[in-house]
Amino acid sequence: MLKTNYGVDNATLANISYAADDDALKLMHWMPRLGEDNILMAFRKGVGELTKFHRQVIEAAQDLSARLVIIDTAADTFGGNENDRGQVRQFVQHALGQIVLKIDGAVLCCAHPSRTGLSTGSGDSGSTGWSNAFRSRAFLNRPEDDEEQDTNARILTRKKANFASIGDTIKLQWRNGVIIPNNPATPNCFRKPVETIFLSLLETLIAQGRDVSPKPSPSYAPTVFEKHPNAEGFTKKAFAREMERLLVTGRIHVETIGPPSRQYKRLVITPPEGAL
Repeated sequence: MLKTNYGVDNATLANISYAADDDALKLMHWMPRLGEDNILMAFRKGVGELTKFHRQVIEAAQDLSARLVIIDTAADTFGGNENDRGQVRQFVQHALGQIVLKIDGAVLCCAHPSRTGLSTGSGDSGSTGWSNAFRSRAFLNRPEDDEEQDTNARILTRKKANFASIGDTIKLQWRNGVIIPNNPATPNCFRKPVETIFLSLLETLIAQGRDVSPKPSPSYAPTVFEKHPNAEGFTKKAFAREMERLLVTGRIHVETIGPPSRQYKRLVITPPEGAL
């Protein structure tokens, strides 16, 4: 865990800055690979071949039930010619696209802009395929119109989006090792993890005497949770996936109750080990 010069780890600072719970980053997993071969796709006569490391990334993401994989950076993981549009598209569509499909989630690929990309403000580098192949692209840089020359000022600009407007910006500040919005009063910049919401809703409904079922029915937990005002935008599909994960890990379990003639199954939270 990285430490700041104040003796506080970055995760704690991030949670404070984003008004998030202390455990908001507990599901994050790092794969430090300094000094190792990090190529995800190599090329032979223009044809991309997925590497052993690519398979390891997918397996690790699946073991962790990850929904977001961040690749840092493209220069470390792309084993081709960045100016070759065909090779770039193979990498984005096949190497990164396969990760997306396997985890049923998303991939964020970081890349450094070229000098031209910096001077023009486009944030581009290499072939246009880098921008064209992705669904969206954002550029993080220092604001050009900063009269006071605040070296900690940053601005995040949406340069491309298939399903949103282009040119939207967010003003940010680099502070104590954490990039935060200029408006520190902005609460809950990130939603709580789906695990937190699922367990909170289950606990609330149990306290209210409202049983929810692990099987599709009017009381099916994912369906009930999606409609709850505290669902924080998570869908039935997201809750169903999380329910399966929590059952596998033992955080929740299925309990059979009722008389022999009218038994039914409900979800309950597994008590901590050693609890009465």
